[in-house]
Amino acid sequence: MFTRINVSVNVISLALQRAIGLKCSMEFEVADCTTKIYPDNSFDVIYSRDTILHIQDKPALFWTFFKWLKPGGKVLITDYCRSVDAPSPEFANLYKSSGLS
Repeated sequence: MFTRINVSVNVISLALQRAIGLKCSMEFEVADCTTKIYPDNSFDVIYSRDTILHIQDKPALFWTFFKWLKPGGKVLITDYCRSVDAPSPEFANLYKSSGLS
């Protein structure tokens, strides 16, 4: 079972559309990972894509990830960086479409 959470309704809607016809069990939820509660040892893997930079209390979030992971579980994090320069048009469009702007 895959569980996907995101604070953006747009992102979850897109994920639901892309999941149609896939032969795997998925759950989608609009939620905030800083307030969401899962039982300890719930996940084999936690994957965070382009999210952590928006989180103020990163140590608390990582502690939460640690509690959610099963023993031997893995965390994979990707993030982008913002510079003082104006973003490229492609990046600006991606960020705008994410619903986080």
